[in-house]
Parts: sequence; structure tokens; C-alpha cells
Amino acid sequence: MKDGGPDLSRIGREGEIEADLVDRAREGDARAFELLVERNMKTTFSLAYRLVGNREDAEELAQETFIRAYRSIGSFEGTARFSTWIYRIAMNLCLNHLRRSRWRGFLGLDETAEIHAPDPSPHQQVSANQIQEKVRKALGALPAKQRATVALKAFHDKSHEEIALIMGCTVGTSKANYFHGIQKLKKALVEGESR
Repeated sequence: MKDGGPDLSRIGREGEIEADLVDRAREGDARAFELLVERNMKTTFSLAYRLVGNREDAEELAQETFIRAYRSIGSFEGTARFSTWIYRIAMNLCLNHLRRSRWRGFLGLDETAEIHAPDPSPHQQVSANQIQEKVRKALGALPAKQRATVALKAFHDKSHEEIALIMGCTVGTSKANYFHGIQKLKKALVEGESR
């Protein structure tokens, strides 16, 4: 970070490394593809877990994401980042899984949260767990596309442009899904407080 902004040289290097790995993977370099998997598995699993709410299913969906990516790496055009392409594959697999199973899973909020504060007191921990459970239930009740958009924006810090690429929709649709999802979350949490 320089002057409060992102270190663009690091972002550029990361993009160059990713592009090099993708090129090598397209040429059949299995180790290069393994490195791409290592760089993207945690966030892919996290996304799947937030969408399907089940660790075992999320692991299978994350693995299936990379199997499909490996099989079709030759068709990856490179017009978007590799990680965006992976998110799109994972998103499609998760949405299909939710449609097939008709199970409205709960989003896991604790899988990737990094807490840098001191250990909470037992009272604070109970309160935090109760709040987390309310949010998890409210997120789990959202329609799948709104849930996915909220997860990508709020938990994975994706822009609406990136979300549109991942979900195969317009930027306007991404913004609308996010807006409506957040409004439903607020309403559900306020109603939950009044009970």
C-alpha cells in the first residue's frame, strides 16, 4: 500500500503470474494447473459453502469446479481473469445443485472470517453467535441469485462488473439482486428482533 491506495505493481505481478500459469496449463503443464488450483481453492470452497451451506457438498462442488476447468482450460479465452472464470463455473454448479436438491442451505459465515480483535468474553461470544445465526438464517432464505450476489459482493469483495461476468447477467441485474437481497436481509433481521 502506498498513500492509502493499493499496490498496483503487486496486482500487476499477480496478474502476470496467473496469466503465465494459465498459458502453461493450456500447454499441458499439470503442475501449473495445480498451482492455479492452490491459488483459488480456498475462495472457491468458501463461495460454494456460502451458497449450499453444507461442507461436504461444498467440497465436492469446489472439486468439480476444478475438474471442469481442467477439461476446458483450452477454451479459456483469457478475456476475464482466471479466478473470475473459476467463480463462474463454481456459481453455475452451485445454482444447479440448489435447483436439483431444492434445499435452501444456510450460508456459513465462519469459514473464512478472519478476526483480528482480542478474544471475546463468553458473553460477547454468545451474543456474536446468536447474531451470526440470525444472519445465516436470513441469508439462507434469500432466492439463490440474490444470495449468490450478496455472497460475492459482501464476502468476496467482488465488484458488480465482476459479479455480472461470474453470473452471466448485466451489471444492472447484479445491482438489483444485491439491492433486493440486502433489503430482504434487513427486513428479516428487523422482524427477527421484534419477536
